[in-house]
Amino acid sequence: MTACDWMLSQIALLLLEIDEKEVCNLVDSVLKKRIPIIEEFEDGSITILKEGLTTSDEILLALYHYYPKRLSGSELAKILKVRSQTVHVNLQRLEKKRLIHKTEKLLQNLTKPKDIMC
Repeated sequence: MTACDWMLSQIALLLLEIDEKEVCNLVDSVLKKRIPIIEEFEDGSITILKEGLTTSDEILLALYHYYPKRLSGSELAKILKVRSQTVHVNLQRLEKKRLIHKTEKLLQNLTKPKDIMC
């Protein structure tokens, strides 16, 4: 539970003029554990927890996670544990769709991170 969740639940208890059961349901919905799509570990490595994503989607999620830092194709391959060639092909597709920006040094970044919805 985050501090914001706790404060919101206390405000609901104090200020809302609804019956106790409704307040309880509201507080429960606020306090539910949220599972992230990306989990970062102590060593800085990440794991994408959602199954069934395409490699392109995983690349976009990794870039979003590290934004505004730029990542090279080899860094992405290491992070996602896929072959460099697979990353390269998908980066070309994403650049063609204008979802990423590549510099002369072949570093990638999202073009519009605010538009990525998970």
